[in-house]
Amino acid sequence: MFFYVIDFLFSIPLITNSVEDFLLAFLISGFVSLSMRGYESQIILDPKERKISFFGSLVMVTILFFVFTGSDIIILLPALLSALFRYTILFRFKRFFKLRPMTVDPGTVEEDFQELVHVKTYDGFKRFLDFVFGVVFLILLTPIFLIIAVLILITSGRPVFITQDRMGRNEKVFKMLKFRTFTNGEHHKRITRVGKILRPLRLDELPQIINIILGEMSLVGPRPELKAFHEMGKKHVPNYKLRLLVRPGLTGWAQINYKYTTTPEEYMIKTSYDLYYVLNRSLRLDILCLLKTPYAVIKSLVSKDF
Repeated sequence: MFFYVIDFLFSIPLITNSVEDFLLAFLISGFVSLSMRGYESQIILDPKERKISFFGSLVMVTILFFVFTGSDIIILLPALLSALFRYTILFRFKRFFKLRPMTVDPGTVEEDFQELVHVKTYDGFKRFLDFVFGVVFLILLTPIFLIIAVLILITSGRPVFITQDRMGRNEKVFKMLKFRTFTNGEHHKRITRVGKILRPLRLDELPQIINIILGEMSLVGPRPELKAFHEMGKKHVPNYKLRLLVRPGLTGWAQINYKYTTTPEEYMIKTSYDLYYVLNRSLRLDILCLLKTPYAVIKSLVSKDF
């Protein structure tokens, strides 16, 4: 949290306008820095990740530019200056940054998981939050749902939604909802024109809000796997099933820190992130996952990792 003093310092000049402008500028700059992970060691020490963070910061500032008009635009300046500072100067002090472990070795966790009883209170509270926010998001996003549904119908016909059998909590199979992004033909399936937009932005995953309301998923948790990948994980990754002690999520610790995986070696790494989340799950960690998800989306767009 110390490095957010940079956002604070860049925001101070706006106090000459008003205290409200100063506070709003600081909050916006801090939010952009947090969402784009600008002060995290693994981002600062990796040139590619640092570029993605900078690009993502510019995207967020550009979006906010259309939200704040007229004289209010000046409150976006600290966020822009902070992004430039992180990209051009902060990494030069890399000797002060050390990588912190954000994973748990799947081969050494079995005993640790016996101590998870104290987290069950939070699990119940989290289910309540999932339901409440799921309903709120469903209401707020209904216009977007309708627009996407109409676009799919116009460009490629029915169905608008598809379901996939995925592995849920305690290995219970459930039907996961998605917007259809592939053609209907059984052979030579290809991505649709609308799908080319939905998939990199992860908008095809939005119907999973319904799975969250039904209690089959959570806003945050390990991603639900297809049965074939689940069986591969159980075969090659020690304690793989422990990731299913919690409900699978719309986003998660592995999703914001790793990549799409298909091989046993990659699943070992991905599971190490999932188990870190299961062991350390908390309201704070869930909020961090949600706030940092925009960075993962920007990264997938840049790397075409979808």
